[in-house]
Amino acid sequence: MNTLIYDNFYRMKRSLLLIGVIIAMMALPAIMLILEKVIHGDKATIDVIYIEGLLFMPMIFAVAAGHFIAHDYTNNTIRNKLIIGHTRVNIYLSNLIAMTAFLLVVFILNEIVALGAGAVVIGTKGLESDVVIKNLLFCVPMLVGVSSITVFVSMTIKGSGGMVLNFMIQYAFMAVGIFKNELPDYFKGILGTVSDFIPSVHLMLLNPVQLPENPVSKTVYAVIVTIATTVGGIEIFKRADLK
Repeated sequence: MNTLIYDNFYRMKRSLLLIGVIIAMMALPAIMLILEKVIHGDKATIDVIYIEGLLFMPMIFAVAAGHFIAHDYTNNTIRNKLIIGHTRVNIYLSNLIAMTAFLLVVFILNEIVALGAGAVVIGTKGLESDVVIKNLLFCVPMLVGVSSITVFVSMTIKGSGGMVLNFMIQYAFMAVGIFKNELPDYFKGILGTVSDFIPSVHLMLLNPVQLPENPVSKTVYAVIVTIATTVGGIEIFKRADLK
């Protein structure tokens, strides 16, 4: 397992796509800070900026992680790992651990720029440290859930098809988050139940100056999704024909 994880981290450091994602997600809040300062002057705030990246992060990550894992299939890397004695469970879990670590690093760097640089350039007026910290902690299990769903799709749909499907799924989830409150009450109730189990929707609906509603139940839903997709993904991958 340690060898597999090390190999994944080594590949990640050499991946121009993953490096590009990190740079882009650090540049996004920096650009927004500049625009906020230029447009609003002394009235500028960083309340929205520190959660703005969460709107796009799942979709961008889905493409990057899907491409990273697809490389294992297109280059027969997975078969080679099996030949030298690694188990399918360890291969799956090593990808999950590596991709989750990458997503959390992207998240942390994004917030460092948004909050750290934002505090210097604009200031922290309007923000309560307690709310910010709890919101950021709430994001962690949601992001782990996003990673678990992405790895499940990537490891189940072999090759570049997993990357495309990941993008479509996260795009659909983003649409759910946008239109969730615009539907008639009947459909809103059904969609609300379904969206409870979609971590990226909870990220989209996060309020920068308020604590999320029912954070414990939403966290439990994210944990359930993570466990279900991980166990299900491992079982499917154990039976997959890799010839």
